[in-house]
Amino acid sequence: MPPPLGLFEENIALEFEYYHYEIEAIDVSESCLYVGASDSWVLKYMNESTDTKLRFSSRQRIAVTLGMKKPIENLIVSSALERCLVLCDQTLLVLNSNTLQTVSSNQSRLKGVSLFCLNENPKSNDPFELEVCAVRKKKFSLYIFKNDQFNLKKELSPTNSIPTAVAMDGNFLCAGMTTHYAIYNTETGGSQVIFGKESGKENSIVKRVGNEEFLVMGPGRLGVFVQASGASERPPLPWQDDVLSTCYSHPFVLALTPKSVLVFSITDYQLKEKLPIFNGKGVGNFDGIILAFSKRAVLQLSSIPWDKQVKALIDNERFEEAIDFAKNSYHSKLSKEQFDSELRRILVEVAFKHFINSDFDRAKDLFIEGAADARDVISIFPNLDIAHKSSFSTEDLRSARRALGSCDFLSQALVFLKDYLLHLKQHCIDSGAKQSIDTALILVFVQLDDLTSLVKLLNNSKFVVDTSKCIPFLERKSKYVSGLLYWNAGYENEAFDIWMQNILDEYTDLLWPGFEFLVEKLSYINDMSVFWKNIGTFLKNMPETGLCILKSRCEISDLIEAPKLTLETAVDFLQQYPSLLLDFLEYVVFEKKSQTEKFHTQLGLLLADTLIKDENNGIVKEKFLNLLKNSKVIKHKVILGRIECATLNIEKAIIYSRLNDFEKSFKILVTQLSQHDLAISLCISTDDKKSRENALYELLRTYLYTQADNAVTDLFDKHARNLLSQYGHEFDVFKVLEILPSNWTLKDVQNLCVSGARSALSDSKKRSVERMLLEYQILRINDDLAKLQSEQFNIDRLFCKVCKRQIFSSGFARFPNGTICHVSCMIRKNICPVTGEVFSFKS
Repeated sequence: MPPPLGLFEENIALEFEYYHYEIEAIDVSESCLYVGASDSWVLKYMNESTDTKLRFSSRQRIAVTLGMKKPIENLIVSSALERCLVLCDQTLLVLNSNTLQTVSSNQSRLKGVSLFCLNENPKSNDPFELEVCAVRKKKFSLYIFKNDQFNLKKELSPTNSIPTAVAMDGNFLCAGMTTHYAIYNTETGGSQVIFGKESGKENSIVKRVGNEEFLVMGPGRLGVFVQASGASERPPLPWQDDVLSTCYSHPFVLALTPKSVLVFSITDYQLKEKLPIFNGKGVGNFDGIILAFSKRAVLQLSSIPWDKQVKALIDNERFEEAIDFAKNSYHSKLSKEQFDSELRRILVEVAFKHFINSDFDRAKDLFIEGAADARDVISIFPNLDIAHKSSFSTEDLRSARRALGSCDFLSQALVFLKDYLLHLKQHCIDSGAKQSIDTALILVFVQLDDLTSLVKLLNNSKFVVDTSKCIPFLERKSKYVSGLLYWNAGYENEAFDIWMQNILDEYTDLLWPGFEFLVEKLSYINDMSVFWKNIGTFLKNMPETGLCILKSRCEISDLIEAPKLTLETAVDFLQQYPSLLLDFLEYVVFEKKSQTEKFHTQLGLLLADTLIKDENNGIVKEKFLNLLKNSKVIKHKVILGRIECATLNIEKAIIYSRLNDFEKSFKILVTQLSQHDLAISLCISTDDKKSRENALYELLRTYLYTQADNAVTDLFDKHARNLLSQYGHEFDVFKVLEILPSNWTLKDVQNLCVSGARSALSDSKKRSVERMLLEYQILRINDDLAKLQSEQFNIDRLFCKVCKRQIFSSGFARFPNGTICHVSCMIRKNICPVTGEVFSFKS
C-alpha cells in the first residue's frame, strides 16, 4: 500500500477548561460551538478567529447546568428555530440556543428517551418545524417539533431488540439494534432486516451519508453503505479497528477510533490518512465543518486544498488516484466552468507524466480527455519545428526531450503522436490548431517512413498544411506523395508540375500508381488553366493518353462538380493536332452519336483528305462511305467540292444521291461502276416517300434510256424489269407507263399494275375509314355539347366567383368544375378563371 498523503490538517479549536468534567457531545451553529458535558453542563462558545480556522475561548462563553447530575448524551441545535435539543438522563429538553435557558412548556419536554435524531431530509418544506425520531420504551416515536411543542405523529414498534443507534432520511429510518440492523419505512410501517451482529461485541454505528443512503457498522468491522431498499451499491470500507463514531465529507468518510481518525476515500474505498487523537469520543460534519472531540479538547480537521492534494498525488506518481480524487472532489468555491478547466489541466499534466514514463496509450487517452492543446503536445518534439509557446513547464519539456534522445523511446513516441493526431483529425477536434495538427501529422508519417499509410490518408481526408515545412522532406522520399500533398492542400498546379516532371525525367518512384492516376486527376480537375497547361504535354508526348483524357473530360457526369469540357472546345483545341483530331471526331460522330453539322463536315473533310492521299486505305474508305450514307447533317456540297478532282466515284455518287441529283448519281453507279445494288440501296434508304419514288423513277429512266451496246442494253432491260417487279408498289403507275418502251407487253408490267391497283384500293379504303371516324367524332362532340347545355343545376345564391358580385338578369357561364361567373369575367371558354383548369372535350 502506498504511504498515506496529508489530506487534513489539525487545529485545536477548543481546550476544555473544566478539568472535573468531560466533553460528551458537540454541535456547531452560526460559528458558535455548543458543548454538552458531564454533570449536565451545557456550554456555548463564540468563535474568536477571523479566518477559516476556528478558535473558541472561555472568554466568550455561556455555561448553564440542567441540574440533573448526569452527562449530556446528545445535543442538536436548530439555528432557524433558535432552539437546542438536549438529551440528558433519558429526558429530551429544549433550550434557547442564544441564552441556553430551558424553554418552560409542558409539551417541550419528553421523558423516557434513550436516543433521538433529526430527519435530515424532511418531507415538509416548513423551515420552522423539525421532524424528530425519539426512542422511547423500545419504540420509535416520530414527532413534529413546532412552536416549542412535540406533537406525536406516529409510532413504530420494532422486534424484540433494543435500538442502540438511529438515523433518519425522508420516509426511511435506519436503526442499529442489539442483534441486528434494520430499515423502517415510516410511511407504510414496513421494515427490513439488513444483517445481524454479535450482540454486545460491536458498537452500533448508523450515519446518513446521502439521499436514502446510510453507513453502518457491518460484520467483520466493515463500513457498509446501505440503500433504503436494503441493497448496497458501494464496496464496504475496511475499518478493522473499533469505530466509535463516523461522518461523511465528500469524497471522504472519517471514522473515529480510540486512538485515531481514519480517512477513507469513496473513490477507491481505501485508507488515505490516519490522524492521531487521544481519548477520542466523537467526530462529525457540522455544515461543512469537521470536528473531532476527546474528553478535554475539540479538534478542527480542515481539508487541505484539493489542488495541493492532487499535486501531491501527482508528485508521488499516484496518477490514477489524483484523477479520481479530482473528479470526485466537491468544490463549492469554483463554478462548473472553472472546475472543468482545472480538471482538464490536471488530466493534461498527468498525461504528460505518463508520456515521460513511456505509458503512451494512457497518455493519449488523457490528452484527449483533457482536451489538451494539440500544439502543446506537438511542441514536445523539437524536430517538428512548431512556432508555439508550450504550456508545459521548461523542466518538464527538458525531461521529455532528454527521453526523446533514445531511439527506442523516439520511435514509440512518434507512433503515439501519430495515433493522437489521427484521433483529433478523425473526430474533427482541432482546438483552433488544424494547420499545426495536419502539418505535424505529415512530418510524423515521413519520420516513420510510413508513406503508404500517408497516401491512403491523403486520398481520404482533407489537409490544411504549411507546405513549406512538409514538401522539402517529402520530395526526398517520393515526388508522387509530394504532389499528392499539394493536390490535397488545393495547389493543383504545383501538384501537376511535380508529377509531370516525375514522368518526363523518368524518375523511379515505387509508390507511383501509373498513368491511370494522372488521367483520372486531369479528367476531373477543377482548375481548367491547369488542365490546358498539361493536356498539351500529354498530346505531344503520350498522344493516346492525352486523347483519352479529353474524352473523359467530355463525358463528366452532371453530378460531378468539375467543369465539363464541351466537344466544340475540344475540337477547336485539337486543330493543331490533325491526326488526333481525326480520331477524336470519329469518337464524337460514331460513338457519341453527335448530330452537330460542324463535326460531321469536318470529319468528312479529314477522311476525304486521307483518301485522296491513299485511295486504297480500306478502313478509311469504309468510314467515309458510312459517314456519307448515314449522316443527315453533313454538308455534302462541301465534301463534293473537296473530292471533285479525285477519282472517288462511289463517294461522289453517294453525295449526288444525298443532293437529290439522282441522274448524276446513277450515271456513275450504273453506267460507269455497275453498282446496281448500291444504287437500289440509295433509293430505298431515303426517308421521304416522295424522294424515294423519284429516286426509283430516275433509276428506272437510267436503265431504259442509257445508250449502250446490245449486251448492256439487255442487261439494263433486265434490271429495269426486276426493279419494277420488286418495288412496283413504290412507283406512280401512270407515270411509269408513259416512259415504258413500246415493245414491252402487258405481262411485263403485270406486277406493276397489280401493285398499283392494290395501292390505289388501299388508299381509297383508308380515306373512307378516316372520313367515317371524323363523322363519328363530330357526332360525339355534338352529343356531349347537347348534354352540357341541357344539364340542370340548383343555385342558392347566384354570384360571380371572379368579381364577387351578384349575378342578376345578365347571362352567366358555368364551367364543368362548378365555377360560375359573368360572361364578361370569363377569360376563355375552356379555362376556369378561378382555378386556371383547362377543359377539353375528353374532360
